[in-house]
Amino acid sequence: MTPEHRRYDVVELPWDLARSALAEQLSLTEAVFDKVVSLHGHLACSAILILSQNATLNEEELEDYFIIERDSGEPDSEGRLTYTPKLREISPELDEQMKVYLKALKKAKPDAFADKRKRGTAIAQALVVKLAQYPTTAGEDEALLKKAGLGKRHRMAIEVRLGEKMLLKEAIELMQGPTSADNEGNGERAVKKAKTQA
Repeated sequence: MTPEHRRYDVVELPWDLARSALAEQLSLTEAVFDKVVSLHGHLACSAILILSQNATLNEEELEDYFIIERDSGEPDSEGRLTYTPKLREISPELDEQMKVYLKALKKAKPDAFADKRKRGTAIAQALVVKLAQYPTTAGEDEALLKKAGLGKRHRMAIEVRLGEKMLLKEAIELMQGPTSADNEGNGERAVKKAKTQA
């Protein structure tokens, strides 16, 4: 693989990680979180989240995984990608699903949180947990790639894993943003940044 292939790196972020991070941010146990969501989640899902096709999203349609990938722009008239790939947003679907759960939680437990910052912080925390789940660090992968005698498939697997880690680090930096001191609205900022730059 070459650095040019980095544009195709993707990471799947499981909803379970984001949900657990949200529960932790709100200082709720998983049992309480599950109970609140089961009691109020269906109402929130059917009444609050409206998709672009004007269809409502119910609890069975909630996403289990969210794809994080770089934006490579549209191909030119000859089908070539000429833009530098850049991570512009985490996942609008994840952001929307977080909003649904937060609204359900707010209805059931208004004292659980006071502002929108919890959503962005929870997403950033889920990304950090996902990065920590890899058995090696990026530095260890880079060292492995320098070793001679590495089989072609083994080398490619390490390159893919390293690419995923690099993408996760970019995503964490995007969520922290340039104003990490105030940390306000990081989740929305990552989503809105993409809309304004599109």
